[in-house]
Amino acid sequence: MPEPRYPLHLTLVQLNDLKTLLDEATASEPDPDAAIFALLDQVRSARKQALEALDDA
Repeated sequence: MPEPRYPLHLTLVQLNDLKTLLDEATASEPDPDAAIFALLDQVRSARKQALEALDDA
């Protein structure tokens, strides 16, 4: 059974801050398969979507 997901309503500034924090945290993570990398990918994807939405506006 997959874990439930919960929507987080974040601003672009908050996404940028979260990405920066995750970038810093992953710098010291030796395991390339660690869950934090998947989370970072999701944050990057959400940030990219937010930036594209701004460009379209």
